[in-house]
Amino acid sequence: MTALSGSETVEMAYALGKLLRDGLGAHNALLPEEISDALDAYHQPLSAIADANVVVVLGGVPVEERAPIVELWIKQARRRGARVLYELDEDAVREAGCAILIWSGPGGRGGATVAALAERLGLAGKEGCGAFYLPETPNGRGIADAWAAASDTEAESPEPIGLLLVSGDEAAANPAVRRLAEQAESVLAITMFHSLAVGWADLVLPGTSYLERDGTYVNLEGRLQRLRRAAIPPAPDELAWIAKLAERFGVAIPPYPSAVFEELSAAAYGGLPFGEVGERAPLRGYAESEEHVETPPLPEPQPAASPPGTIELVCYRPLFSGAAVERVPELEFQRPGAEVELARADARRLGVAAGDEVTVGSNGTSVTLRARVRAGLQEGTALIPEEHAGAVRSGPVTIARSSS
Repeated sequence: MTALSGSETVEMAYALGKLLRDGLGAHNALLPEEISDALDAYHQPLSAIADANVVVVLGGVPVEERAPIVELWIKQARRRGARVLYELDEDAVREAGCAILIWSGPGGRGGATVAALAERLGLAGKEGCGAFYLPETPNGRGIADAWAAASDTEAESPEPIGLLLVSGDEAAANPAVRRLAEQAESVLAITMFHSLAVGWADLVLPGTSYLERDGTYVNLEGRLQRLRRAAIPPAPDELAWIAKLAERFGVAIPPYPSAVFEELSAAAYGGLPFGEVGERAPLRGYAESEEHVETPPLPEPQPAASPPGTIELVCYRPLFSGAAVERVPELEFQRPGAEVELARADARRLGVAAGDEVTVGSNGTSVTLRARVRAGLQEGTALIPEEHAGAVRSGPVTIARSSS
């Protein structure tokens, strides 16, 4: 089984797929989140957001933390007179000449949730209308395509897990992957920081950051985007040693991104451009793998129902986060503070002012944070960066001013 980070280039994902699927017969791969093709019917360029009459942002996580470029397009739409809503108004969407739905946050199921909502609201085939899902990972779609192209063999449930290959710092730092590692007979980790894998990985191989890679990503519009190396890594990059290792299993993989991409396009689509035609691999998320259950059918989108006196908490991963950011002092100012963000109406109702110390509680656990009042946040929702949430997780929580 392979646990991918979602930050690999398509060339890295294809090379890993060739090595593991052709060389070892290991066809199972996981991403931090589900990958869905449900949004293919609603593809629009990002510039379509600026031309919309109504833009609806759902999911709870600030757009600038998932895709800052999308936040710029939303601001452009607002300047042009569009209504920007942070909770669903079905009548406004149906009556709009041009409406765009954007899902940013948990529960998106790789775009399936917002696609179902767009279908229900009649946006399919309506000129200028579209829907976007802002993924947790930068290249999940490209990785799913590349993994599918590496082999035609279908995956089977790996029980027990003989080998778990953990690709990248994001996967190595994920608690769900750590729990999978406890079930595996052997664990191989690819990471920039040995400390992330020490104690639970049997072998650690050197990884690179995106600044040290040449390759290709698939962006939010579904277009190929070139990634060019800005620094030379201190050790051979992943493609170089994957190609060498593959030789031992009788698998030929070029050590250069351009050659890998050429092979990938030919293998996937008979020479057609990568990403233009083909079937995406239905990669599951880490949590789904732990549960060993089929993905349940998509429910009708409904507003969250929280017990009286509670607020729905969304824990999110900030844009500037992760092992690399934590180890760069110059980026420290970008990291989020130990704060809980509240909507203005909720702050007034709770008697909380910006800067107050508050206690956020859930299921017998609590964490004390500073309050931050945020304009545009949906009423009944609170936000906490994952690194400051402690044992409190997403869901209904109570919030009260701490005793002085």
